[in-house]
Amino acid sequence: MNDLEMIKSQFNNRVAFSEKRPGIFQLVAPFYHEDGDMIEMFLEKSPENRGMKRICDHGMTLMRLSYSYELDTPRKQEIFRRILSENLISENAGNLYIDVEPERLYPAILQFAQVVAKVSNMRLYKREVIHSLFFEMIEEIMETQLRGFSPEKSYFPIPEHDEYEVDWCINSRPKPLFLFGVNGTARARLATLSCQKFLLEQIKFRSVVILESLDVIGKKDQARLMSVADKQFPSLEDFKENAEKYLERELA
Repeated sequence: MNDLEMIKSQFNNRVAFSEKRPGIFQLVAPFYHEDGDMIEMFLEKSPENRGMKRICDHGMTLMRLSYSYELDTPRKQEIFRRILSENLISENAGNLYIDVEPERLYPAILQFAQVVAKVSNMRLYKREVIHSLFFEMIEEIMETQLRGFSPEKSYFPIPEHDEYEVDWCINSRPKPLFLFGVNGTARARLATLSCQKFLLEQIKFRSVVILESLDVIGKKDQARLMSVADKQFPSLEDFKENAEKYLERELA
């Protein structure tokens, strides 16, 4: 019994193989993506480990994911790499794969299908990922498109009170800009308290609030924040699109 026949037998003849190129067989099996499309898996000889078999996807998983979700930040890459490492899957130039002994093909196919599903579903928890990446994304904007304004991270206007921290300070004029990222109630209240404290201390500044979105805080917190903030960006997308023009006008 060859490897393909053994796998068919282990799956109770519910799978089949289609030879795509010499020595490369696509597995036709009841493993599906959320939208009903079949998960692409291929079986071939491992080019690196003699006597081993390789289960791979020929880059199909990441290509499919890219239609709705990009692995375009270090944090997203970290999550992706963790999914692979926790499941002993490797990646090379977009190709996900695992090399196993022929007798381990059956459990490895099940394992590989699960990993493909996890990677594909990164797009389904996009909002949760964006929420956790909010401050990293602000940092990326600051260090790329706004770096010409020399932004300073983690600024303390009152050195002896480090509980009043400014996320980013642009200190290129007598009245600096204090920028606060807000992605929830706690951050909104901290920004409000900090601005109130700076006003009481008669510190000269202008405050800028960057909201993850308008619905991350309640109306009362939003009203309190608006009463002390000089400028609010209603979303991260709005900040990315309009911050440079705003700063140019503000600092002119």
